[in-house]
Amino acid sequence: MSPKARAFCTELLIVDPAARLGRLPDARSDWPSVQGHGWFSSIDWEALDELKVPAAIVPRHGQVACNFELEMFLFNFSLSNLQLAVNR
Repeated sequence: MSPKARAFCTELLIVDPAARLGRLPDARSDWPSVQGHGWFSSIDWEALDELKVPAAIVPRHGQVACNFELEMFLFNFSLSNLQLAVNR
């Protein structure tokens, strides 16, 4: 494991929530501290947010790695349809 990855994991696993990476002392989320961690230094967060970053893994057309992936896709798809139906 790289030193940056080890530091990231260690900072996420700090027992005291106020001192843990990603949390402010008043228990609010501190997402910028996570984004700014050295382990993520190569990530262009703006491009990622704008969906301009290509997917790291793209399954070949017609193939699914396992049934679990297919089940999760169908589950998430059905939830998104449910959410759309509720918002109408």
